[in-house]
Amino acid sequence: MIALYCILLALDFIFLGLLSYLFLAYTHRTIYKKKRWTFIAFFCYIVLAVFIMLIRNDLLIIAGYALMFIAIGQLLFNRGSRALFYQAAYILGFFII
Repeated sequence: MIALYCILLALDFIFLGLLSYLFLAYTHRTIYKKKRWTFIAFFCYIVLAVFIMLIRNDLLIIAGYALMFIAIGQLLFNRGSRALFYQAAYILGFFII
C-alpha cells in the first residue's frame, strides 16, 4: 500500500510539472532559452514542490507553488504584466479546482 501511495505521489508531481510546462509553452512566448535550462528549471520545480508539500500548511504550499511557477514563467517564457496575470490565474485556478 505504501508503494502504491509513493507511485501515485510521484505521478502527481510529474503531472504538475508537465501541465505547468504545457501551459507556459503554448501561451505567447517571448523568451527563448536553451531546452536544457527549461528541463533543469522544471526538474527543480518538481523537487521543490515535493519539499514544499512536506510543510503541510495549505497556504504556504499554494504560495510556494505560485511563486515558483511565476518565477519560471517570467524568467524562461514571457515577461510582462499580461503574462504575470495569466501565470497567476493559471496556478491559482489549478488549486481552486
